[in-house]
Amino acid sequence: MAQELGSTIASYHLHKLLIDLRPEVEIVGPDDNPVERVSKQAAAIFAHEYIHYLHNFSTVAGYATFEIVQQLLALFSLTLDERGASGGSKALGSDQRGLYLDCLGRLCALYGDRPRETLTPESMVVASVREGKERVGEVEVETAWVTWEFGFGETSKREELRLGFLALTEGIAIECEHMLTTGSLDWAALPANVPLFPYAALRMLRAALAPSASRIDTVKLATLALGFNRVQFPIC
Repeated sequence: MAQELGSTIASYHLHKLLIDLRPEVEIVGPDDNPVERVSKQAAAIFAHEYIHYLHNFSTVAGYATFEIVQQLLALFSLTLDERGASGGSKALGSDQRGLYLDCLGRLCALYGDRPRETLTPESMVVASVREGKERVGEVEVETAWVTWEFGFGETSKREELRLGFLALTEGIAIECEHMLTTGSLDWAALPANVPLFPYAALRMLRAALAPSASRIDTVKLATLALGFNRVQFPIC
């Protein structure tokens, strides 16, 4: 999801395999034909969203996410009445409800956690990283947990979150978008309006685990991590 001035200007919808672009991102003209000259910024924003699509069909973690979402959509369709209104999970049979809970648990574990704090932090650093195991349904899986230190003005707060697909795919996409926009492969500060989580999570992990890694190598390592159905960030 690309953002500008705090508002979404582009987004990728996994359940529809659709990229939405605001009119100012000129890729296609009013006549539905490609514009003759695409700006560097528009191309970078489109690339950001297209990377999410590629991740869903070229990485194990991405395809696993897509597959679970399709199962949930199929279950959701079973909750609809003749008017198209959903009765919620209560409309499902016991076996279907069990499948729903299993899919939801697997998706949450794979996608990773979001900070519980509703405020936007002014700073974010990795305090520690640990690996452990957790039970998802009937399966025990390996999980990476990251303790983040979020700064809110004069106060800070630590929160341990599961590292997952969300932080890595958004981290990869924003770094590629920024490199295309600036025309440089060197590390540089992201725009001030970009939320730190999840967009800056990848570069913060790099700073803590592999500080000598180049920007390109960091993107490569994160992409490699998506090659597993449980996301693990390779430590150099």
